[in-house]
Amino acid sequence: MAAKYRKIDPRVWNDEKFQALPPEDKLIFLYCLTGQANRIGLFKFSIGMAIEDIGTLPQTFAERFANVRRTFNWGYDSTARVLWIPHWWRYNKPDNPNTLKACLDDLHEVPDTELTTLWENNLDDLGKLAETFTITLAERYPQRYPKRRANQEQEQEQEQEQEQDLNPPTPQQQKLKPEFPEILDTPDFKAILEAWKDYRGKAYKPRGLQALLSQAAKRAADHGLPAVINAVELAMANGWTGWNFDGSFHSKGAAKRDSRNLRPEEARARTGHGTLRPPA
Repeated sequence: MAAKYRKIDPRVWNDEKFQALPPEDKLIFLYCLTGQANRIGLFKFSIGMAIEDIGTLPQTFAERFANVRRTFNWGYDSTARVLWIPHWWRYNKPDNPNTLKACLDDLHEVPDTELTTLWENNLDDLGKLAETFTITLAERYPQRYPKRRANQEQEQEQEQEQEQDLNPPTPQQQKLKPEFPEILDTPDFKAILEAWKDYRGKAYKPRGLQALLSQAAKRAADHGLPAVINAVELAMANGWTGWNFDGSFHSKGAAKRDSRNLRPEEARARTGHGTLRPPA
């Protein structure tokens, strides 16, 4: 591991989620950011080593570690033993492109995991360095580089909107409401759909909404409706502009969602999003 230190942003002590954690959970949170972390926020994480370093019992650590991951939407692949911290770049942003390239060397040490796809698509916190990130991965890791990136789905939505602008709907078409596929016609999905539209800050035109419903219905048929809802929640939690990524449906680290019915305001509260972008 190249660097000998890791950053801890002092603002963490004013974070509501962090403040609500029990003392044991706060210790595990800080350990995860410093004890075994690398420079990219996706790293091999040994639970055995963590238990020994912290000096706690295995059962206690398992419960506390799970609570920290749920609270901050972290991903953990128990098979590959890899931990992913989605907002790593927000608090550990490299100073320049060359520093970022050096940080990406750490990917060599990360075991194969489907969390890599989620990590590669999570670029919002990198800002202008996102292009350097994408180019560097394509050059160094052509076998591991994702086939689909977050901005590809954004471009696809823009193309659909441009097509709609060139072919505006007739008055009769405007009155038509998109038909909900039977597999999606549940309170749970309708709640998360309203939360997604609120999060994106846009009103879908009938044709665009129908395309979204068709994509969701196909994913629900292949993976189940809870997996679709979880993918949307994951996208909102990480500030992504799209939700329909293969990695969101195959990641072992994706959190499971309970089956209770959620109203739109409950879905927004669960993910912490009532505005266009997630809070810092």
